[in-house]
Amino acid sequence: MKCVINRRHRLGSHGSELIALLRESFEIKDNKPFYNRHRESQFSMGIYTSTDRNGYIIFNYLPVNTGKSLSVFTSKERAKSKLESLTETFNLCQKLTGLYESDGPCFQFHVGICKGACCGKEPPQEYNGRAGKAIEEFIFSKRNSLLSTKGGMKKRKAL
Repeated sequence: MKCVINRRHRLGSHGSELIALLRESFEIKDNKPFYNRHRESQFSMGIYTSTDRNGYIIFNYLPVNTGKSLSVFTSKERAKSKLESLTETFNLCQKLTGLYESDGPCFQFHVGICKGACCGKEPPQEYNGRAGKAIEEFIFSKRNSLLSTKGGMKKRKAL
C-alpha cells in the first residue's frame, strides 16, 4: 500500500492498508492540508466539564471549540445520548449534566432518583466522587499502545 500526502510531504510504502490509513490520519492532523480540512469538522459537538459556584462538577455538551473536551461527537444527539447514559450509570443529576433546565431541583429529584445535588441536599464531595468516575470513562487506561501487523515484505512486521 502507498500513502501519498501531497508533493511536499512523505511518500511511503506500508505493509498494510491499516498502517497506511493510520499514517495518513497522523499526517492530516499534523499538517492540516487544505483539501482535507473537512475531516476536522466531522466532530462538531464535545462534552466539557467545569465546576459551578457551589463546587459541583457540571457537564455540558457544546459545539467543539479550542477548549479541552472530554470527548467529541458527530452530532448533538450523540453527545446528549452519552450524557444520558453517564447520568443513568453513575446516578448523576440531570440538571448538572445539562440535560434538564430549571431554576429549582431537577425532575429526577422530585421522583426520588436524584440525591439532590441540584438543590444542595447532597454534599459536593459525594456527588463529585460519582462525577469523577464518569469522567474516567473518557480516559484510556493505557496511554500508549503498540499495534503489530504483517509487513510489506516477508519476515517483516509493521508496528
